[in-house]
Amino acid sequence: MSRLFAVMRTRGARWSPAEPLEGQDDWRRHADFMNALVAEGFVLLGGPLDGKDAALLIIQAADEAEVRARLAADPWTVAGLLAIESVHPWTLRLGERVFERSMRAAPKADKSQHRGQRKAHESQHRGRSKANKSR
Repeated sequence: MSRLFAVMRTRGARWSPAEPLEGQDDWRRHADFMNALVAEGFVLLGGPLDGKDAALLIIQAADEAEVRARLAADPWTVAGLLAIESVHPWTLRLGERVFERSMRAAPKADKSQHRGQRKAHESQHRGRSKANKSR
Protein backbone atom coordinates (compact mmCIF):
# COMPACT_ATOMS: atom_id res chain seq x y z
CA MET A 1 0.00 0.00 0.00
CA SER A 2 1.22 3.50 -0.71
CA ARG A 3 1.63 6.29 1.79
CA LEU A 4 2.53 9.97 1.82
CA PHE A 5 6.05 11.37 2.09
CA ALA A 6 7.31 14.92 2.65
CA VAL A 7 10.45 15.37 0.58
CA MET A 8 12.89 18.25 0.79
CA ARG A 9 15.11 18.85 -2.24
CA THR A 10 17.98 21.34 -2.19
CA ARG A 11 20.02 23.05 -4.84
CA GLY A 12 22.99 21.05 -6.03
CA ALA A 13 26.54 22.11 -6.87
CA ARG A 14 25.65 22.92 -10.49
CA TRP A 15 22.82 25.33 -9.60
CA SER A 16 23.50 28.83 -10.96
CA PRO A 17 22.44 31.41 -8.36
CA ALA A 18 22.60 34.13 -11.02
CA GLU A 19 19.80 32.47 -13.01
CA PRO A 20 16.09 32.25 -12.12
CA LEU A 21 14.45 28.85 -11.72
CA GLU A 22 13.29 28.78 -15.34
CA GLY A 23 16.78 29.86 -16.51
CA GLN A 24 18.59 26.83 -15.10
CA ASP A 25 20.02 24.26 -17.52
CA ASP A 26 17.47 21.71 -18.74
CA TRP A 27 14.51 23.62 -17.25
CA ARG A 28 12.04 22.29 -19.83
CA ARG A 29 13.11 18.64 -19.36
CA HIS A 30 12.91 19.00 -15.55
CA ALA A 31 9.48 20.67 -15.75
CA ASP A 32 8.17 17.98 -18.13
CA PHE A 33 9.53 15.24 -15.86
CA MET A 34 7.90 16.72 -12.75
CA ASN A 35 4.60 17.35 -14.58
CA ALA A 36 4.57 13.67 -15.62
CA LEU A 37 5.03 12.62 -11.98
CA VAL A 38 2.06 14.82 -11.05
CA ALA A 39 -0.06 13.34 -13.87
CA GLU A 40 0.75 9.84 -12.57
CA GLY A 41 -0.34 10.77 -9.04
CA PHE A 42 3.17 10.23 -7.64
CA VAL A 43 3.72 13.92 -6.79
CA LEU A 44 0.62 15.43 -5.19
CA LEU A 45 1.95 18.89 -4.28
CA GLY A 46 5.25 20.65 -4.71
CA GLY A 47 7.21 23.81 -5.23
CA PRO A 48 10.10 25.95 -4.07
CA LEU A 49 10.13 27.39 -0.56
CA ASP A 50 10.28 31.20 -0.62
CA GLY A 51 13.54 32.54 0.75
CA LYS A 52 15.16 29.08 0.87
CA ASP A 53 17.33 27.11 -1.51
CA ALA A 54 14.93 24.19 -1.28
CA ALA A 55 11.69 22.74 -2.58
CA LEU A 56 9.04 20.72 -0.78
CA LEU A 57 7.24 17.81 -2.43
CA ILE A 58 4.34 15.77 -1.08
CA ILE A 59 4.65 12.36 -2.71
CA GLN A 60 2.57 9.19 -2.66
CA ALA A 61 4.75 6.08 -2.87
CA ALA A 62 5.16 2.59 -1.47
CA ASP A 63 8.33 3.45 0.45
CA GLU A 64 11.34 5.75 0.68
CA ALA A 65 13.28 3.64 -1.81
CA GLU A 66 10.63 4.30 -4.47
CA VAL A 67 10.75 8.05 -3.74
CA ARG A 68 14.52 8.13 -4.12
CA ALA A 69 14.56 5.95 -7.23
CA ARG A 70 11.90 7.94 -9.05
CA LEU A 71 13.47 11.33 -8.25
CA ALA A 72 16.93 10.02 -9.25
CA ALA A 73 15.68 10.04 -12.86
CA ASP A 74 14.89 13.79 -12.76
CA PRO A 75 17.15 15.55 -15.31
CA TRP A 76 18.04 18.10 -12.62
CA THR A 77 19.12 15.34 -10.23
CA VAL A 78 21.23 13.71 -12.94
CA ALA A 79 22.80 17.09 -13.82
CA GLY A 80 23.58 17.99 -10.20
CA LEU A 81 21.10 20.87 -10.02
CA LEU A 82 18.93 19.28 -7.29
CA ALA A 83 19.57 16.74 -4.56
CA ILE A 84 17.32 15.08 -2.00
CA GLU A 85 17.91 16.56 1.44
CA SER A 86 15.39 14.42 3.30
CA VAL A 87 12.48 12.02 2.89
CA HIS A 88 9.99 11.69 5.75
CA PRO A 89 6.85 9.53 5.97
CA TRP A 90 3.99 11.96 6.47
CA THR A 91 0.48 11.52 7.84
CA LEU A 92 -2.19 13.91 6.62
CA ARG A 93 -4.05 15.39 9.59
CA LEU A 94 -5.27 18.74 8.26
CA GLY A 95 -6.30 19.92 4.81
CA GLU A 96 -8.47 17.02 3.82
CA ARG A 97 -10.10 19.07 1.06
CA VAL A 98 -6.74 19.32 -0.73
CA PHE A 99 -6.37 15.56 -0.44
CA GLU A 100 -9.88 15.04 -1.81
CA ARG A 101 -9.13 17.29 -4.81
CA SER A 102 -5.95 15.31 -5.52
CA MET A 103 -7.96 12.09 -5.31
CA ARG A 104 -10.47 13.35 -7.89
CA ALA A 105 -7.64 14.42 -10.20
CA ALA A 106 -5.62 11.19 -9.83
CA PRO A 107 -5.59 8.63 -12.64
CA LYS A 108 -8.26 5.94 -12.14
CA ALA A 109 -5.67 3.26 -11.36
CA ASP A 110 -4.46 5.30 -8.37
CA LYS A 111 -7.88 6.11 -6.89
CA SER A 112 -8.16 2.78 -5.04
CA GLN A 113 -4.86 3.59 -3.31
CA HIS A 114 -6.18 7.03 -2.32
CA ARG A 115 -9.40 5.45 -0.97
CA GLY A 116 -7.40 2.93 1.08
CA GLN A 117 -5.17 5.64 2.47
CA ARG A 118 -8.20 7.82 3.24
CA LYS A 119 -9.91 4.94 5.10
CA ALA A 120 -6.74 4.32 7.11
CA HIS A 121 -6.52 8.03 7.94
CA GLU A 122 -10.18 8.15 9.02
CA SER A 123 -9.70 5.06 11.17
CA GLN A 124 -6.65 6.59 12.88
CA HIS A 125 -8.53 9.86 13.42
CA ARG A 126 -11.58 8.09 14.94
CA GLY A 127 -9.29 6.12 17.25
CA ARG A 128 -7.60 9.30 18.52
CA SER A 129 -10.95 11.08 18.93
CA LYS A 130 -12.32 8.23 21.07
CA ALA A 131 -9.16 8.18 23.17
CA ASN A 132 -9.36 11.94 23.72
CA LYS A 133 -13.03 11.76 24.77
CA SER A 134 -12.28 9.10 27.36
CA ARG A 135 -9.68 11.28 29.12
